[in-house]
Amino acid sequence: MATFVGLRRVYNDTGVYIAQYNSIELTGAFPNFLFNEIDWNISSNFSFTIVMRLLKFLHFSDQSFLMFFAFFILGVYFWFIRKYSNNIFLSVFYVITMGIYTFTMGALRQCIVIAICLIAVDCFLTKKYALFVLLVLFATTFHQYAFIFLIVPLLSFSPWTSRTYIVVFLFLIGSFGMQSILGAIDDFTLAMGKTYSTGSFSGEGVNVFRLIVVWIPTVLSFILKDKLINDGSRAENLFINLSMLNAEIMFLGLFGTANYFARLANFFFDISNDFSSCYYTKIPGC
Repeated sequence: MATFVGLRRVYNDTGVYIAQYNSIELTGAFPNFLFNEIDWNISSNFSFTIVMRLLKFLHFSDQSFLMFFAFFILGVYFWFIRKYSNNIFLSVFYVITMGIYTFTMGALRQCIVIAICLIAVDCFLTKKYALFVLLVLFATTFHQYAFIFLIVPLLSFSPWTSRTYIVVFLFLIGSFGMQSILGAIDDFTLAMGKTYSTGSFSGEGVNVFRLIVVWIPTVLSFILKDKLINDGSRAENLFINLSMLNAEIMFLGLFGTANYFARLANFFFDISNDFSSCYYTKIPGC
């Protein structure tokens, strides 16, 4: 599967990354050229630039560049699924059919971040809290919105208890009051080094069919809420809450635009589906 992903030449923004990699010219002696003229602003994704330069120094072709990340990303995904799944074969089937597999051929930096943050989530679950924070901060240097994973310690409560309904209520208030908070979002993204304006958040929202798909894990968890409340593990509670966060942020996209909110929600897309591929294999008849 990783080989197939690594052999692509077109798909989504693949061509942009190939062109970006081929445009790299190394100047100076090793290791100075790795850091020459690097923009250390958090929004510049400097770690990704450094890794590309290192691969260029090692004479990786643009195809090998894609292959390297394909094996890293899918390797981490399947390590994570193998660790938490009761039925690896059914889980792999879910990975293919729920869109995780094809998503890894598109948003390269975002998928790298998700892979790093999957390792970070595992560190959190094994109570390696310092390493969890360090990995999330490291992921932020590949894509600045990875910082949102710092919310993980707040999401290990049992799903569909009073806290869940409070979070859902807050997202509903935020959705219907979207126009009043666009200015604050604009200021926040500017502080992160991006140039989104208020106009960037207006226009066509998330496709309703896309919204329906991302809400499936949340709906299933509601159907099974009694079982989850009674015997859900710490990991299962966290994964369910993260999948809900994916759905809730996507819901905001109905009132804003897919340009921002769908991208933000997609940081939890693979975790949501990875969770589904692991947890629902435990439920007879699911």
